[in-house]
Amino acid sequence: MSKLVRLNGIEVSVKKACEQLGVKYSTVYQRMKFKGITFEEAIKGLVEIEDEKTQGETKKVMILNDIHVPYQLDDLCNKIKSVYDGEVDEIIIGGDLIDCESLSSFGKKYRISLKKEITETIELLENLKEAFKPKKIHYVGGNHDKDRYERVVERMQEKDLYCLLPDSLIQEVSELVDGVAAVDHWYGKFYNNLIVCHPKSFSNIPSRTAEQCAEYFVNRGIANNTDTIVLGHTHKFSQIIATRRSNLMVVENGCLCKPMDYADTGRLNYGEQINCFTVIELEENKPIDKNKIKTYFL
Repeated sequence: MSKLVRLNGIEVSVKKACEQLGVKYSTVYQRMKFKGITFEEAIKGLVEIEDEKTQGETKKVMILNDIHVPYQLDDLCNKIKSVYDGEVDEIIIGGDLIDCESLSSFGKKYRISLKKEITETIELLENLKEAFKPKKIHYVGGNHDKDRYERVVERMQEKDLYCLLPDSLIQEVSELVDGVAAVDHWYGKFYNNLIVCHPKSFSNIPSRTAEQCAEYFVNRGIANNTDTIVLGHTHKFSQIIATRRSNLMVVENGCLCKPMDYADTGRLNYGEQINCFTVIELEENKPIDKNKIKTYFL
């Protein structure tokens, strides 16, 4: 297995290349080692590589967060169409498309099987394609559909059963539906101006998580002052200009699921979730006009 790869015309280590692309080094390493494939083959499905032929296009992009199938809002596609009745060029699902309750470490008297969750997820993806006619759907990983699955895989490695499981639930589901591309990481950068992410952090202080996201991506050189960030995970809504973080526009994008039983359990800091989604009109490689960022509430 080669320890050096070429990235943007420069020879770097596999670990450095993974850092620059924002993908998990251990996942890429395991794919290269156990499957005997190249670095380029190993990162497929882990990071979205822009097609040079499409750069500079104008797009209308719908961003959906925290659907948590099978706990999505009833009749979700029609609910979305009731407030936004138009086609989009692409859809980005920013994490927790699948709840993965069956993989949870929390006790449950009744569990929905992972097979049923995946079946309902495929049905929802097909409905989104039919309703909004996107050329592509990007599927970013969240703490439910990515992290819960990875914990199961890690336990199987201890029992030497790793080879029996797919590398990634995100990629496995994406391959079952035409036009869906996996971004098997907690964030992806799209069109060279938009970051969609699903952080693990959470704060009850309004906009604090949005501010922390701006700080994270600016400090690591992933975002610049013309980028826009859309984040999920919190099930809350906020929209800020991070004035201390290069004036980045940050949208905390709410959720599209029913209220979760585990959220309101007597904790006094619990706040009601906000059901919403965001549509952005943008041109690749150019700053996004803040007036063309629109959030719709259900």
